[in-house]
Amino acid sequence: MPEIATLGKAPRQNGAASPTGVANTAALGVAGVLLLLALALVLPVLKLGTWMATRDYYEHVPLMALFALGLGVYRYRLEPTPRVMIVSPRVLAWTILATGWTVGAYILPSRWMAAPAIVSTVIAATILWGGRELTWRLRGPLVVLVACIPLPVLLDSWFVVEMQQLATWLASLWLDMLGILHLSTGVEIRTPEYNFAVKDACSGIHSMFAAIAVGVGYGVLRDYRIRRILALVVQMVFWVVMANAIRVFVVVYAQSRYNLDLSTGWQHDALGMATFGLGALLAASSDHFWHFLLPGKNTAGTVDRAAADDATTGWLDSAVGSQTAMVIAGTVLVLGLGGVAVFSKFSRLSLHQASISELAASSAIDFDAVTESFFPEELAGWKRTQFVVNENTQDSIFGGMKSFIWQYSNGSRAILLSLDGPYGDWHDLALCYSGVGWQVLERKPYAMDSRDHFVAADLSLERPPLERAEVLFACIDPQGNCVPPPPHFGDAWVHLINRVRWGVGEKQDYGGGVIQLQLLDETPIQLSKGQIEDNQAVFQAAMQHAFGGG
Repeated sequence: MPEIATLGKAPRQNGAASPTGVANTAALGVAGVLLLLALALVLPVLKLGTWMATRDYYEHVPLMALFALGLGVYRYRLEPTPRVMIVSPRVLAWTILATGWTVGAYILPSRWMAAPAIVSTVIAATILWGGRELTWRLRGPLVVLVACIPLPVLLDSWFVVEMQQLATWLASLWLDMLGILHLSTGVEIRTPEYNFAVKDACSGIHSMFAAIAVGVGYGVLRDYRIRRILALVVQMVFWVVMANAIRVFVVVYAQSRYNLDLSTGWQHDALGMATFGLGALLAASSDHFWHFLLPGKNTAGTVDRAAADDATTGWLDSAVGSQTAMVIAGTVLVLGLGGVAVFSKFSRLSLHQASISELAASSAIDFDAVTESFFPEELAGWKRTQFVVNENTQDSIFGGMKSFIWQYSNGSRAILLSLDGPYGDWHDLALCYSGVGWQVLERKPYAMDSRDHFVAADLSLERPPLERAEVLFACIDPQGNCVPPPPHFGDAWVHLINRVRWGVGEKQDYGGGVIQLQLLDETPIQLSKGQIEDNQAVFQAAMQHAFGGG
């Protein structure tokens, strides 16, 4: 157990100053650094919370954070013993880590980094206050807090697509086994009478994050060790994926075989709750099954408490000399403040997240005024042959509010021009086409003029067995200026820092919605160089006509 404060002279540890004397000065110094970090994280955490509130699958995170706080207070009050704050190498390591995350949140800039920064700060403060023993007792709430960290680098968006495709593939497999005639492409299942789009609610993305939260919470309340909690989370993910595939299968099967619509309304909600409950029960059952097969010491309560009490005797938990501690804390503080002051690009954007209608009202075009004549009958030698308007697409994988689609023909060739939006920033069509079954073979930016004023993006797509396509697209801000692709576009993992900065950081405030113009040329064969140049010419003409660019 950590030493309880007394009025007498306490023994030195490893040559460090007395915990009741000068060493407390160092502890107060580190505590001051942690307090400054907490204050610096207020705005980033608020912005992160606002961002997460716009995503349905993170709605449960505030409840998880409150659960972690309440459980931590409860477990601490079980043994409210006064403790001496000791600055150990472990405390300094977590303090340095928390400072690095905090500085990164301002320099990159990145709202997401506020999550690991606040978690690191809490862990450092916990170790400083109660040592390894208190951290051991509060490991459950700390694990819940770690589980609150969202996926970085837009991985949540890619996860949406992966879960949609997995649910579609499994449901299609089962429909084949029962002889239901259908066609599965990406996230769509088509029968002769109906077309089912597997949206977020059916893909498992909402219930997947909720399942992780339930698994972590259940394991913490059962006092599981960390590795068993992780194993339980893996089982939850597996069974919830299966449950959501069952939901998609049931919706399609009931409509096709019995003409029973379970895709909307309370029936769909009830089916979703039933399948989620089934997944959770199967996960709990498999957890007990594996515990029966491998009945090791899987709960923390079985750990030798004496060993836990002696955990503070290692060098990581021994007291550091006061001078060393103050020098390290001061250096961390100076470098952190200096780095933020010199390199910070953390913009003070409004915490308000504009709605789609608000973005549309200030976009470069008037969505209500767009008609077929928005583009001319002839464009760069191509003739307009068809016009379609898709409205209320904000629930689809392509997002936005409206899509205006023109078809242009030139001899035996036909292309589609689409005006989509509004969006809050540059919109990655590679993600969208991946969601409907296309494989992105290549993606690259290219300048549409010699001055690089308009930078578009080029996608080469393939959808086995016979479909190929080329997509050209560009985004325009409310002033008619080009919104260029992010630095990582075309080489995401090589430019990891740029990807983090763009993907989870503060994005530029364009003062309104971003419009996207795209050209789709779908063909069963690979395009020739001349055909690609023709596509670029008509796309540039469309950009020039609509926005005066390119």
